[in-house]
Amino acid sequence: MRKVYILISLPVIILFISCNNQNKQEAEKTAKEFAESFYNMDYKKATELSTSQSSPLIYFIASNVTDNNIKMIKKTGKARATVLKSNINEKDSVGTVICQISNYLQIDYLKNENSVIINKQEHSFKLANIKGRWLVDLVR
Repeated sequence: MRKVYILISLPVIILFISCNNQNKQEAEKTAKEFAESFYNMDYKKATELSTSQSSPLIYFIASNVTDNNIKMIKKTGKARATVLKSNINEKDSVGTVICQISNYLQIDYLKNENSVIINKQEHSFKLANIKGRWLVDLVR
């Protein structure tokens, strides 16, 4: 009887771990894609990877980008994101993913002449699972 219990329990445990790992990978992939889209000024794609509540903030940021900002990005090349760690709470459908962003433009929206390229910096992204899809939530 004990062997039957173990044989039944083992696949359930493996399935549970597999689902958790898959959700974590999906959340991390979303955060990485969002970061690279956002910091490379592909704001259309960034809005597709974020919650609807995040869109007004992204539109505001996009409306303040200058030709000088675009020239700086083209000169230095694309920003890259690397996932450092994540904490996914599937019960509450939320998570946090910390990425290291390399080679990105830090824009000074008040004095645009102070915008600079940052070599490496960590950024934390909040995520929400909405209708089975992980999205970055900039307002949470």
